[in-house]
Amino acid sequence: MPLTTTPIDSVVQGLDRIRSADPGLDPEQFLAGARAAFEIIVGAFANGDKRTLRPLLSDEVYRPFVGTIDERSAARETFETRIVRLGPLDITAAELIGQTARIVVRFVSEQINVTRATDGSIVDGDPEHPVEKTDFWTFTRDTRSTDPNWLLAATSSA
Repeated sequence: MPLTTTPIDSVVQGLDRIRSADPGLDPEQFLAGARAAFEIIVGAFANGDKRTLRPLLSDEVYRPFVGTIDERSAARETFETRIVRLGPLDITAAELIGQTARIVVRFVSEQINVTRATDGSIVDGDPEHPVEKTDFWTFTRDTRSTDPNWLLAATSSA
């Protein structure tokens, strides 16, 4: 569950604890990477690109994403998405649990999402009007790993 009302001091303390285990953590670089991951994951999900999604998602997130992709495919539907605007990102929680770093990021975006049937008719969504979405994505990383990449471990929306 995202922590939307975490005091800023708690986030700072959490980031400090993560940096004690992973001195290379730079919050600004982390947010730049989170922004790129958001765009890649949203696009890959829309395109049904499981190969791109696999290394970016934990098993707990990958399974439902793939389930949705497979359901769309079975229904012979396509999903189009376009991020119209992605606002500044906020770290809403940060903690170190054992050797696992966990950072929750709030993304506020305007997106156009449209599901279409095989004949091109719209099943869901509006191709002309973006919808504002607030998502909370939880990224995790084993601080002992030599792999600098973080995994998307949970998602929720407000």
